Amino acid sequence: MLISLQNVTPMTILHSYSRLTRCLMPITYFRRSCSLLLACTVLYGCAGLSSQQSTGANKESEQALINSEQLTGQNLFQLLLAEIATNRRELGVAAELYGQIGEDYNDVEALQRSVLLNQAIENYQQTYSAAKKWAQLRPNDATALSALALSATATGQVEEGASALEQLLSDNKKADVQFLLSALTSINSAQRQQFSQLLADVQQQYPKNASLYYLRARLAFEQPTTSLELTESSIAIESSLEAELYKLDLLQLLKRFDDAKLQIQQLRKKHPKNNQVAVLYARYLYQYQPNNIDALAELHTQFSTEPIISRTYARSAFNLGEFDTARAIYAHLLSIGALDDEAFYFLGRIDLANNHIESAADNFQQVQYPPYLLPAIAEWVQLAIVEDETRIMANIEQAKLQDPENAADYWGFAASYYQNTGKLALAKQTLTQGLAEYPNSVPLLYSKAMLAAAEDNNEQMEEILLQVLAIEPDNVDALNSLGYTWANLSKNLTVAHDYINRALAHNIENPAFQDSKGWILYRLGELEESLVWLQKAYAQYQNDEVAAHVAEVQWQLKQFTEAKQTLEQIKTNYPDSDYIDYLSNLFEASAP
Repeated sequence: MLISLQNVTPMTILHSYSRLTRCLMPITYFRRSCSLLLACTVLYGCAGLSSQQSTGANKESEQALINSEQLTGQNLFQLLLAEIATNRRELGVAAELYGQIGEDYNDVEALQRSVLLNQAIENYQQTYSAAKKWAQLRPNDATALSALALSATATGQVEEGASALEQLLSDNKKADVQFLLSALTSINSAQRQQFSQLLADVQQQYPKNASLYYLRARLAFEQPTTSLELTESSIAIESSLEAELYKLDLLQLLKRFDDAKLQIQQLRKKHPKNNQVAVLYARYLYQYQPNNIDALAELHTQFSTEPIISRTYARSAFNLGEFDTARAIYAHLLSIGALDDEAFYFLGRIDLANNHIESAADNFQQVQYPPYLLPAIAEWVQLAIVEDETRIMANIEQAKLQDPENAADYWGFAASYYQNTGKLALAKQTLTQGLAEYPNSVPLLYSKAMLAAAEDNNEQMEEILLQVLAIEPDNVDALNSLGYTWANLSKNLTVAHDYINRALAHNIENPAFQDSKGWILYRLGELEESLVWLQKAYAQYQNDEVAAHVAEVQWQLKQFTEAKQTLEQIKTNYPDSDYIDYLSNLFEASAP
């Protein structure tokens, strides 16, 4: 049938066309930034937009409403284009078309759609234009006032935003105003400060509005103490989960950890079925009650499909050495397709703890992306499985592509693998290739220095370590290594002592640094103090080199019995050590 254009609004015509396209679009298409209030507008529109004007007229009988004007053929075509653009998800185009129709024909429903679509794409400037017109046409419409308050605030017109909000609250003193939160990220610090003061003035008129206190609390996030006070005022009027969770964040930010613990415990009791609360409670248990594995097990049972809870439970079990439990939970994560890389990495670590070397390598190979890619390959390389060379090198090449920021480290891993498997020529070649791409890579330079040390090429090692220190003057490993090397060679002893002291200042409990300190003191003739440092190192790190240092200094201090006992320990614990012959010859040559 034919449709007469006389006395028909643009949106009425649209409903005839919408019999084919049905509703505007599924609400799930819209982004989170859409307020629930505006989303409701779409639902109302889909149910029957053509009747809304007459309804609005009844509600606003005390005021003269601006009526829609008649549609022209040209704008009917524009209306159809807007609907087509909407269904194609060309939201910006559709919003502009609806906005123009609403402006030209005073059509409220078209303006509603323009507001919603512009808000969905965060075009607050166009949202403001449509919302302002809408509020002029329907000055008592709560949805129009909400849209105007939001868009005016988001575009920095905070006085107009506060005025629209005040008008909204005049009709509903307890109206939820949290929809304005999405506008706060769009304004600068000065505008936030001005808006905060305006809201404080509004709050004086509406002291029982909890959501207004919460909005002000979020505005004051840069002043956490003030923000907390406002949040607590909101909760005192009407508790909400969102405000309670924000209070938890603020307590942690203010380092009020005891209060934060109490807060999350209360939230867990109050909201035992809430997923978000359960996740936060799991994190609380991990941080503050790491041995409470039973509580994490209970959470996992209740929220078995929540990967963050499962990973927290698995990690806690791993840290406590409960490897069977950890393995089962990581396998569960794999079964639900969550956190695969993390699961494979820790399954590899569990295999290492159980001495299942081949299985560990297989799990490490499965890790594909950062942040677990780097440590997985590092662990795999250290296994030095000769048969794995082809797949290790293939994974390293892939890792360089997946994790380009750490490409230099992957070159180092390849060199380490070759060195660990006795292929020193390939290790050198790999380091040379890596340094050609990353000439200032400290890890690669340091690896090259250690390779030179393994070949007793002290001159090259010194040269490379000095290059490292030129790039990173406070690199403690280079300071210690160069200082120790010079001590071994009885060279540059004063500078060597300074380097070792600088390394120790960074980490005085490091046994390698303690051994270097004892050895440089020995070279400087301070035998008694030397022995103190060497014995500290040996207590933490018992290897043949440190033991040999202890024995030699004991011998020089004429502690012959103790020196011989230390030598016997080396013979027992390290029967293949080169230091056995060295110490035996030393003791024989200088026997009392």
